Amino acid sequence: MKYICSLLVFFLITSCQDEEFGVVDIRVNHYKQSAIGVAPTFVLLIQEGDKIGAAEWQYHYSGITGFDYEWGYIYDLKIRKSPVDNPPADGSSVEYILEEIISKNAVESGLTFEIQLKSSPKGIKDLVTIDEESEYTLLNELSIDCSNLCEQLGEYLINKNELTGVFTYINSEKIELQELLFE
Repeated sequence: MKYICSLLVFFLITSCQDEEFGVVDIRVNHYKQSAIGVAPTFVLLIQEGDKIGAAEWQYHYSGITGFDYEWGYIYDLKIRKSPVDNPPADGSSVEYILEEIISKNAVESGLTFEIQLKSSPKGIKDLVTIDEESEYTLLNELSIDCSNLCEQLGEYLINKNELTGVFTYINSEKIELQELLFE
């Protein structure tokens, strides 16, 4: 009887692990979100399988091998989930590998989206930087056109504990600040 129970437990565990791997469909949102992993970073926002089309998006920290993301597009992808041998302590045990780009659709002009600019009482200075020409950059990847909100942005980055920007696209390398939200 113990042998049968052991076999049953083994098959249940193995079958549960197998469900985690294989080829699945995912949707990648048109913008990334700032997040804190080992260091401040951008993460993909994804929906997977039967969650595609829902309102919620999951943070995906580890990227997708073979996938070149471009801001301003919603992607439907077919990816293969494979186990990672000996993953690092702070890394994923699952690797996402691009199998096929099913679709890549540009978002409509004027669409707004929110990116967190500050989320710590101590402030994480590496999320938004300013250079000598007073140009703001988000995580050294995306330029921010803050137009008439530049002074307010600089002040809020210093004085607010939580800060979110509402943006629209200028192009795939630059976004325009529309509004600042804070607590």
